[in-house]
Amino acid sequence: MSAHDDIELRRYWIEFELPPPPSAPASRGVALDGGESFTRIGALRGGVGVTGYDLDDCLAMVVTYIWQADDLPPIARVVEQPDLSRELGRFPISPNANPVLRGIWRPGPTGPLSGPPPKWRQG
Repeated sequence: MSAHDDIELRRYWIEFELPPPPSAPASRGVALDGGESFTRIGALRGGVGVTGYDLDDCLAMVVTYIWQADDLPPIARVVEQPDLSRELGRFPISPNANPVLRGIWRPGPTGPLSGPPPKWRQG
């Protein structure tokens, strides 16, 4: 049993202030040109579902596993312990991974995350 087993995990739904999506191309074909769907912004569009020790821990996972840079866009909205059976605004919250375990469960799974907890949780 580790020192972290008694720490309660919290679920968060996080939406970011992002620029509007680019206009759809005239062609309806599939373009593999590195468009928005392959960018960091595309990964954040629609919201991120993540479970962690607290909001700071969850944001650190978003930076590490999705954004991969320190300049995370401004946060538009955070919902703590969202009801996964409902929608939040226009965004469905259907987990792609187990939202009970520490990790990102929407848009794509990273969890359960292995490795040590954040340095501030070690001790």
